[in-house]
Amino acid sequence: MEYSKNSIYIVGCAKAAAENPITVASQYLILPIIFDRDSGQIYDADINSVCDITERFVKSLLVGRSIYTDYNAIIQYIGSRYLGHSQKALIFCIRNIIHTLQEQSMLPQHSG
Repeated sequence: MEYSKNSIYIVGCAKAAAENPITVASQYLILPIIFDRDSGQIYDADINSVCDITERFVKSLLVGRSIYTDYNAIIQYIGSRYLGHSQKALIFCIRNIIHTLQEQSMLPQHSG
């Protein structure tokens, strides 16, 4: 897949819990996303999970939403629909992405 010149790649990461299967493969949960610089629409997402079904499900929660305006809804979706061991780490990844966007002055002021 080729992305437009307006696409941004960003990664959120969080330390995985000790009882989490991801800890066997990696200490950290990594959530990269690709989104549109202007609208914040998420084009693609991935996660370094143990199971492919986890990757597909997390992607379904993110793709098509705006990281600028929908991040609170994304966090709520994860809290209510993703009941795996990585739930807290996944929410932390989203917050980590938002923090990075704020540091880079890329998050519009009207977001929330």
